[in-house]
Amino acid sequence: MQNKMEAPIVQPIRDDRQFLHTRTAGFEVPLFQSLATAVIVGLVTLAIALVFDWLDPLKPTVTMAGLSLAGWWLYSLKRWTRLTGPDPVQVQMRSVDHDGNPATPKIVRVQIDKVTENGHVKQTRMFDLPATEDQLSALAEGLLKQNRSFSEREWTGAGRPFSVDEFRKLRAEFIRRELVALKSEKDARQGYTLTDDGKAVLEQFLSE
Repeated sequence: MQNKMEAPIVQPIRDDRQFLHTRTAGFEVPLFQSLATAVIVGLVTLAIALVFDWLDPLKPTVTMAGLSLAGWWLYSLKRWTRLTGPDPVQVQMRSVDHDGNPATPKIVRVQIDKVTENGHVKQTRMFDLPATEDQLSALAEGLLKQNRSFSEREWTGAGRPFSVDEFRKLRAEFIRRELVALKSEKDARQGYTLTDDGKAVLEQFLSE
């Protein structure tokens, strides 16, 4: 029987990016910053134009203010998109002797760390996958490089990496750990697709 050693999930008291999904953070603050930048750049340009006695100080002033407004808005939009995207994921894994029996193959222990933009670990999950490194390497090559489906029919039987029982156990663990999700909530017959965490885990088994 598989002996699972699971680290507690560390939940932040407050999601430090929750505010970013508000109208204030996504629209009002960037707009104010863009307008303020445009005004400052415009005033500086106007001052320079007056000092050097340009013939038409208004034209460069309006041009620079407009470029500053557009440039800061695009920068703010790009930064907001990056900050509100999914957390980067760090994956660590190793083979472990889960039952102390040298006759049985080792399984793979996985640790997934969700990392914030400033490099702090926000959430950690640790769990065992009932499969060997060779089996997971074959699965990774098939799913990520060959676009094969994550189905019992595709991965079990003669000449394939898993027995029916092995694949069912692995699939159940993938579902439990949210490494795969249904392609369609309305029709389970369409099967499963890898989540971002699932891709991050299997990418560790791809050959160079």
